[in-house]
Amino acid sequence: LHPGRLARAIHNALPWIDNEQCDETRNAEKAEKEPAKEENKDSEPSLDKNSDFNATDTETEAPGSSIPIQQTPLGSGLMAPPGTSAAPLILFSPPPSLSRPPPGMGRPSTGMRPTSTDAISGIVISLLPLVTRLLLLTALSSSALFGHGDSHIYSPQPSQHFMLERLNDRYERDNLAMKKALEHPPAKKSQKRWAFVMNKRRSALKKQFTTTGTANAWNSKQETASSMYTRTVIVMDVQTIGNDMDTVVEDLRDAVSFILRQYQDKGARLNIGNELEVVVNIESPGGVVQDFGLAADQLIRLREACGDNNDLTLTVCVDRVAASGGYMMACQASPGQLIAAPFSVLGSIGVLTETINVRDVLEKYGVRPLLLKAGSAKVPLTQTSEVTPESLEIVQNNLEKVHDAFRDMVSAARGDAITEHYHNVTNGDTFLGKDAAEYGLVDRLMTSDEYIFQKVQTGDRVLRLHKYDKARVGLRLSPLDLLLLRGNGILGKKVSTALHTVSRIVSQLMRVGAAVGMMKVLDSNYQSATCKHLQDNI
Repeated sequence: LHPGRLARAIHNALPWIDNEQCDETRNAEKAEKEPAKEENKDSEPSLDKNSDFNATDTETEAPGSSIPIQQTPLGSGLMAPPGTSAAPLILFSPPPSLSRPPPGMGRPSTGMRPTSTDAISGIVISLLPLVTRLLLLTALSSSALFGHGDSHIYSPQPSQHFMLERLNDRYERDNLAMKKALEHPPAKKSQKRWAFVMNKRRSALKKQFTTTGTANAWNSKQETASSMYTRTVIVMDVQTIGNDMDTVVEDLRDAVSFILRQYQDKGARLNIGNELEVVVNIESPGGVVQDFGLAADQLIRLREACGDNNDLTLTVCVDRVAASGGYMMACQASPGQLIAAPFSVLGSIGVLTETINVRDVLEKYGVRPLLLKAGSAKVPLTQTSEVTPESLEIVQNNLEKVHDAFRDMVSAARGDAITEHYHNVTNGDTFLGKDAAEYGLVDRLMTSDEYIFQKVQTGDRVLRLHKYDKARVGLRLSPLDLLLLRGNGILGKKVSTALHTVSRIVSQLMRVGAAVGMMKVLDSNYQSATCKHLQDNI
């Protein structure tokens, strides 16, 4: 910053201060303009030396312009053409305590020399609002409002993971649509006439039901309706075709944990009823043994959770395919509760592995692959290693161990159901549903739709478990989410990330705004000093 500009800025901020630098600058500028002023000295009115400001009504012409400009006192307003009124522009308004001179000094004259304390006090007072603003912004940016400070110590709030659809009411809206279509009169028939015909038909059907005995079945249904929802059935789907197996296993683990917590919670059991049944619809052709072994263990948790109470039943339905690892999961159903469609594919109780060895091709072109290992059984067979009888034997022994473990799991789950054909059905072969029922791989032939419909008809509360999907329920904002700017609940992670990003950007912009504000203050002082200098020249 130029020293002359700084001096003029200080003088403009504190009008009664006329420091030596400003004096020297003004004297130098007046010396340059003295020849021009000597010519007009006789025409200028006399000025009072004791006054603070010099004012005149004489009009002068601005350099390079033909527009006459009226000279105005410093601080009373900017220059304006004659005949127009301009509101006074306050360049700087010091506090009342500083606008008065110290006691006993009277009105300071232009010849006084200010002290350094007065100059420093003027600078501090002019910068005080800006410093206060910077301190306020720093405090806000350090608070949890903008995601800094202690807010990085974040504790996730509980969020919803599942939705439950009551299948008992699945077709309620469709029933209303059907009823409306049936009761709507045909073309060219009046509503009253059609209502009369429908009532007559209903009366005839009631008599027919009474004659054929159908009314007894109708009355029994009405009686079971009074004892509805004494049992709860939860339906969940496990489908690995076209899905990532890691996601399927994680969802299954989460769902099983949720159901077991509801089953063991005393308050929830009062609403669930006397018994709880979990129906799992499986569709899987198999895959990696580790993934399906973990998924089968989750179903074992459900089957063994009830202990000796027998108030928790695990039912598995197979409509299309449950082969290899899929059947490893399906066979974990409770005794008598493995249901399959007649043309579904089951079995394939076996283990396989495959690889391509290109060592001979590489050696043909002069490439010699090297494999260094410690331990003779470590990675016995790779794509570039030498195929030896010993390596093949090691791989085959490992496969036999996994196969034996698979067969033991099936035997423990199915019990004596497949003892007669045990070796024939556990050799890796696949079977249709009707053949699997003969060999003891399944208990009943029925589709999952038939089984669920039976549960609805018997008066059980049937709930289908869905993974929570924000797109289906829409965006709903709770006051807590808006207050805390939390997004792991209803808002979702994407909205939460967007809000935190916006808050960080706003905090940075406010900091930049503070720097721009300081620059504006300095520029305003400079412009004010320039205006004063121009008025002095005039």
